[in-house]
Amino acid sequence: MIDDAYEKIALEEKAKLVKVDIPSLNRFTQVEKRYEFYVPYKGVVIEIKNSHSPDPVGSFYAELPIGEKRIEFEINTKSHLVKLITFSKSITKVKSEDANLISDIKSNEWFMKVEEVIINSQFEPAIYANTNEGVLTIKAEYHTLLTDKTSFIKPMLEFYKFLIDKLIST
Repeated sequence: MIDDAYEKIALEEKAKLVKVDIPSLNRFTQVEKRYEFYVPYKGVVIEIKNSHSPDPVGSFYAELPIGEKRIEFEINTKSHLVKLITFSKSITKVKSEDANLISDIKSNEWFMKVEEVIINSQFEPAIYANTNEGVLTIKAEYHTLLTDKTSFIKPMLEFYKFLIDKLIST
């Protein structure tokens, strides 16, 4: 089941998987689980936390040491309705003062795979990055009320790895 899917991802990524018991609001079960991954990548730990009940939310989180650089960007998901009304080709909106960063993000194969997941499901991540005291924090937040509870993890994780590669070397 879902435990097996999460364990498989943890094994493939050499990640630490923690299952946290949360008191359930469901009268049929006493406890729900929150799944936490800690994925090491090039000296950075990517944290993934997914709770499916009672509070169905998830997040990706990473902190990158970048020194004196100032990097900020935001990626938001457009609703399917807005996409139809505006005839927009893209399901996401990428904002940054760095036009090259926007271009690199939009052309990244893993970002495009994240967009495919968004188009084919109800996955709607909001991704924010900002710099404070030489550390870039990248955080994605989303709901986990999805039919397929794990299909977004691999593309999001690989997108985070791309960001780490791109932004640490910048």
